[in-house]
Amino acid sequence: MIGLKFTAAPNRRGVTLVELLVVVTLLSILLGIAATAARTGTRGKKQREAARQVNAFLAGARTRAVELGRSVGVEIVNNRPNEPQAGITLFMVETPPAYAGDTTSAVCEMTEKPSAALGGRTATLRFNISTTSLLYDDNFLKVNDVVFLGYSKQPYRVAQVNPLDNMSTPVTRSVVIAWNVDQPAPLSWIGASGVFMAPYPTSTFRIYRQPQRNNVSPLQMPTGSCIDLLFSGLGTTGQELRSYDDTNSAVPDESYPKIMFSPNGTVDAFYVQPKGTAATTSIATASGLPTGNINLLIGRYEKVIAVREAGFNGVSIASAGNAATGPIYAIFNSPSSNETNIADPEAFWVSINRLTGHIVTSNNAMVNDPASSPSDDALLAAARRFAKQAQSISGR
Repeated sequence: MIGLKFTAAPNRRGVTLVELLVVVTLLSILLGIAATAARTGTRGKKQREAARQVNAFLAGARTRAVELGRSVGVEIVNNRPNEPQAGITLFMVETPPAYAGDTTSAVCEMTEKPSAALGGRTATLRFNISTTSLLYDDNFLKVNDVVFLGYSKQPYRVAQVNPLDNMSTPVTRSVVIAWNVDQPAPLSWIGASGVFMAPYPTSTFRIYRQPQRNNVSPLQMPTGSCIDLLFSGLGTTGQELRSYDDTNSAVPDESYPKIMFSPNGTVDAFYVQPKGTAATTSIATASGLPTGNINLLIGRYEKVIAVREAGFNGVSIASAGNAATGPIYAIFNSPSSNETNIADPEAFWVSINRLTGHIVTSNNAMVNDPASSPSDDALLAAARRFAKQAQSISGR
């Protein structure tokens, strides 16, 4: 009979509940640290990517201007009325070809004396047109279009577009043009009162209309990022891009800021929204050549401060830029000072050289100590010092 020998199985020691809880706790802590680091890295990458996209879009407009031989630029659309200081969409715009009438012999008549209200620096031009003329369209001409008379190189701004006069034969359209105090009048006035007698003086003309959006796909800023218009502007201290009219979501497109490049690649026009109420600021004004480099602050949407016409914390946005009571200084003295894009080291500047049109991207110099720079101008200058030096960060 064969005997059977049974060997006891070795004891297998399990994991206690305490050990399991310790492991789970450690894993939770490590996962939390990793998630935080991932979010931080993603935020920085989003802002860098947004800055790259803005840089590339501006460069594309500049290249197109050179190719077409006429002005092409970028229009910055803000998120009004919800957050008027946040630029969220960029459109490419082009200056339409000049209009000189429907025939080679087209002329305009100067029919009225200057307006005393504007120091005599206005005149009325009348165009004889047909129903097939481009001027027959009520939307063809707009305020702030530019008129050149004869072979002169003096631009005259369209200050008012009058309704069609359908009772006359032929049909007529009249516009009021205006000019600055340092510009010559378009024609010498006749008579001591400045009243023209028939026949009215005539002149050939060229009309340059404001930039219009083309068919290039717009650039939508990456989710969570935007152009902070409150801190964007010219030179080291300008805030020309900030929005004043945030009460009307149906304001015409002409009120959005525009940066235009000339056919030789330089910046040839800079449109900004004038300060005032919604009733008087529906049209942007062409500031001509910018007085300094154009600086766009690329930051987070959540860090945009809602400075409106009424002011921030009781401080009017109209306060002098170099006064300690200015809106930026008020922001830095508020509890949310560390939650602004101007104080964010992960924000970036996209800068355009006003003379060459060259576009660079640079880091933001974090500013969070208003005591060392107790004025709006000093705070902006400190934040823009990298942009001013045009330190490129290509490859980042």
